[in-house]
Amino acid sequence: MLLLNGCHSLFTHISLLFSALLRHGVTPNNILLATLVPVAKNKRKCLNDSSNYRAIALGSIFSKGFDIIIMEKDSSIFTSSELQFGFKAKHPTSQCSLVVEEVIDFYNRNDSPVYRLSSV
Repeated sequence: MLLLNGCHSLFTHISLLFSALLRHGVTPNNILLATLVPVAKNKRKCLNDSSNYRAIALGSIFSKGFDIIIMEKDSSIFTSSELQFGFKAKHPTSQCSLVVEEVIDFYNRNDSPVYRLSSV
């Protein structure tokens, strides 16, 4: 909300800050700080078990804005595999999850064992 209601002077200073970061290739440590928030992997499992949680990093609005600018400015050099899902435009993880579910269903319908590799 800070940026939506900001004045012209605020935008000028943010622009100068981001330009300096790009020009000098240095980022202040305060911009890199994040808050780690625990999120339950499975709400039906024991919520007292620490292995049932993963951490989500919440960064500052300045780091998010800077990330967006970098991605827009240099998107042509950020390439990934065609098989990558998630964190990629027009490649939602739901497509990959559907394929996994269909494979499991196929093996189950044909009375064949399906083995799940344990995650590390």
